[in-house]
Amino acid sequence: IEVVKGGLILDLGVRGFLPASLVDIRRVHNLDEFKGETLECKVIELNRSRNNVVLSRRAVLEEERKEVREQILDRLQPGMVVEGKISNIVDFGAFVDLEGIDGLIHISELSWSHVNHPSEVISIGDTVTVKVLDIDRDRQRISLGLKQTQEDPWQKVLNEYGVDDVVDGTVTKIVAFGAFVQILPGVEGLVHISELAQHHVENPAEVVAPGDELKVRIL
Repeated sequence: IEVVKGGLILDLGVRGFLPASLVDIRRVHNLDEFKGETLECKVIELNRSRNNVVLSRRAVLEEERKEVREQILDRLQPGMVVEGKISNIVDFGAFVDLEGIDGLIHISELSWSHVNHPSEVISIGDTVTVKVLDIDRDRQRISLGLKQTQEDPWQKVLNEYGVDDVVDGTVTKIVAFGAFVQILPGVEGLVHISELAQHHVENPAEVVAPGDELKVRIL
């Protein structure tokens, strides 16, 4: 019935106070939108002598959410492939909202290629198809994999390439003992320093540089 400093006044036959921090699970910026609404709340404090009733809507929402989470956890099994939405990106991976419960794709499970930061592969709001890798029911944690729903490039190499094939590649990195060459996204091979040129090579950088396009033979 009223918006006051720090929260809402609700009419329960008596006046009840709902603090702003307990209106929703997330912080609400505009309390005016609740004026005139009927809300389901939990009584968390009751003082007859001071005619004081404190309410929490957040407690009700969290209870509902907990039930939803438990239902989802009961339904999910490791090995299942499900669809979800990227809800958050952190340095070590990405969180996926599976309609009410978040699962984590660890950075190592995002792609068959090396990933420096999850934002290279996905964005918040993306819909993704993921595989359930593990479920910790006690801690309500779900581990997910994105690369498991995509073709493993190594499988493609085994299916399409053979020893002695000549393929196109790109130099990705130079080390003291040779150069790494990418022949498919996620698949690199090593050209040993002894295989770089017909003549003796002291330092691979004399012959190749990162980004060079080369023809290489699979040994």
